[in-house]
Amino acid sequence: MIQRIKHFPLLLRIEGKKNFILNLFDKNKQRMIIHENSFFNIHTSSKIQVYSKFNINKKWVKNDPNKSFIVLKNKATLVVDKFDIYSGANISVNENAFLKLGSGYINYNVNIACFEKIEIGYDVAISENVVIRDSDNHQIVSSNHQMTSPIKIEDHVWIGTNVIILKGVTVGEGSIIAAGSVVTKDIPKNSLAAGIPARVIKSNVEWK
Repeated sequence: MIQRIKHFPLLLRIEGKKNFILNLFDKNKQRMIIHENSFFNIHTSSKIQVYSKFNINKKWVKNDPNKSFIVLKNKATLVVDKFDIYSGANISVNENAFLKLGSGYINYNVNIACFEKIEIGYDVAISENVVIRDSDNHQIVSSNHQMTSPIKIEDHVWIGTNVIILKGVTVGEGSIIAAGSVVTKDIPKNSLAAGIPARVIKSNVEWK
């Protein structure tokens, strides 16, 4: 059985499959720890695979009232190794999209919108109020505009408070993204990047 804390509210379209949500979660057995005020809207064709442990809507403070929402649309896939997501999360994996969470944690009020592919590596620290989205969601009328493009955040990356990471970028291994930055282009490994748009202000950095 899944470990449940206090209560386990669900918002879900089950399309005639009454036990779908429980069957989906039971496949992951004790690997999903679902905290109070976690809400799910999961299409019956979607898939969640947890290999080690997935904490959803975890709390730093007792009686934190914030809610977390996880949406998986038609044929969406969420793959998790070992990750903690704290309260106030809004995570959507859209039709045919793929979201991978390696290991690490995401602090309060993250917003992840995956329309094609977002991969987050291992030992990643993501601060509060971070937005990660791989699509503009609207088409600019020009021959060279690409509306959606994958995001990759490599291993041992530290993402500061209020950072926005936009489509088509790779954040290299060991890098730091300073608070308030907007990442629109690739960041090389072991770099400190800051600004709007983010640019490398220091190379060969290390953090722990």
